[in-house]
Amino acid sequence: MGSEIAIDFTLSFPSMVKSLTLADSSLGGYKSTVDWNVHPEKGLEKAKANWLNHEVFNKTRENKFASDKLKKMLRDYSGWHWFNSDPREKLNPPAID
Repeated sequence: MGSEIAIDFTLSFPSMVKSLTLADSSLGGYKSTVDWNVHPEKGLEKAKANWLNHEVFNKTRENKFASDKLKKMLRDYSGWHWFNSDPREKLNPPAID
């Protein structure tokens, strides 16, 4: 989500940005085909487990170092974005346009 915000900021205020380097970014207005619903209604721990077991992380789970880092990253995550609406004011038109 950070890269999407950085893209939106750059498009909104180009004179304030000298350069922009993105990695694994999302783009406002792009409709992903990935189902990211981790079913938070089943509780935070279940949502975390569903996220860790998501198919997009199949290769990550094959690498112990990367898998351990992913688990560590998620361990203390509150799940805020699974339980709350996105408060951002998105670009109109979206960045993809």
